[in-house]
Amino acid sequence: MNPIPSISDPSVDIFLYDLYSGLGKTEAEIDSDRRRFWNRIYDETYIEQNIETFKKKERDFSNHIELLDSHIKPFDAPLDGYYYPVKLGDTLALQINCTGRNNDPDREQNSTEERLLELQKFVSIIRDHTTKIPPKLGKSWLFLGQIDSATQDLKEIEKIAESCCKNLEIIKDFNWKQNLIGQGIYQEVYFYELEQPDTLLDGENQTHHLLICLFPQYKTQTEIDKITGDLYPDLMALFHYRSKILWVYEQSRTIKATLKRAAGEIKNMVENISKWLERSQLNLNRLQKDLGNALEVSRVCGTHLGYFQEQLMNIEINGKNYKNRLQWMRDRDNSNICDLKFFEKFANSAKDKAEQIEIDYKVLSESLKPLNSFIQIVEGIIELERTKNERTLNDTIAIAGVGISVASLVASTIGQEESREMVEQLFGVPNRPYFEIALTFLPLTISVIFGLMGAGLTLIALRFFKK
Repeated sequence: MNPIPSISDPSVDIFLYDLYSGLGKTEAEIDSDRRRFWNRIYDETYIEQNIETFKKKERDFSNHIELLDSHIKPFDAPLDGYYYPVKLGDTLALQINCTGRNNDPDREQNSTEERLLELQKFVSIIRDHTTKIPPKLGKSWLFLGQIDSATQDLKEIEKIAESCCKNLEIIKDFNWKQNLIGQGIYQEVYFYELEQPDTLLDGENQTHHLLICLFPQYKTQTEIDKITGDLYPDLMALFHYRSKILWVYEQSRTIKATLKRAAGEIKNMVENISKWLERSQLNLNRLQKDLGNALEVSRVCGTHLGYFQEQLMNIEINGKNYKNRLQWMRDRDNSNICDLKFFEKFANSAKDKAEQIEIDYKVLSESLKPLNSFIQIVEGIIELERTKNERTLNDTIAIAGVGISVASLVASTIGQEESREMVEQLFGVPNRPYFEIALTFLPLTISVIFGLMGAGLTLIALRFFKK
């Protein structure tokens, strides 16, 4: 274990956030997310017996709804802590608190080292649990403790905070200099914010985030309880907006990758169209298939561009709410040393993310414009091919019609007597075996010959008038 920090009454909280409802979510999906959320607290049997009670609580339209009548569900022995589930608008949030103190009469006698070891076990259990049931929007950790010494030296206090972080092992592959993104003070409490950014593009916010809060020695327990009581709802809200912004931005990166791939497909389509036009004969079935693919790509791209607009609004709204909550915290702090500028860095980064999404939207919209031209060209080619085929068919019908008409006219002109005379002149006496056969087929042959001649003349005439 790392050097033990000089602190007392350490505790750890984790705040987990799941998107509960959203555009396009079905009742079955909402029910699945609901059960998944409560699985962090209860077993399947208890959930099944109380699912309707959970649903009734959710129907309240308030922005902050406590989902348990008792507000919290305490831990079972030996750990001292609780679950605190709430609904924040379209999000299900869960705060899990642990002091690391055993539920026994001698718990106050536990040393700082023993308490940190218990908290480390708690952190390990929660980390494993959130790996099996990961929060969809994100998570944030909070560490609270009181400095044992009367020191006000900022370098010494920072070393204490670093020691707490190392002992708890909340952030794996931890590096204090790299992961520390800000520090400040609020109601005379020292704050240190650490982050390990998500580097995997998978549509999920897997950022590791930790806030360390160290109370000075001169604060009484009553004062600490008052500050903590004010701090918890503020941090639950701030962490919620933070997680949502990071998750939305992660979603936008996934959509951007999808649209970039679509832009590559569109480029290939446009480049191939010149090759199609060089061919003397076009495959109408192939063109129709390519048109169908292009229309599907257009539909998907249009939907995803719509998501971009929605994500831009989400980041702007949550960024505004984040700033409003920060201002609320400043107004509440009566000291003259309040410094929450480190929190403002994230508000500024949220603004940058919104601007990046807006730029991506404009760029990708332009890159997808050739798709509309491609669709119009292919539709035009198909229409020309159809018209050409229809004209060919009409010409064939006209030629065949003339041929059939001529043949019918000749056949009707040659009567039975005329046919008999012609056969007798050609084959002689009627009692020969082939006389009757010739009598039957000769008129047909003559009509077919005249029909073919009529069809040939019609074909020549059609080509002449088309020139």
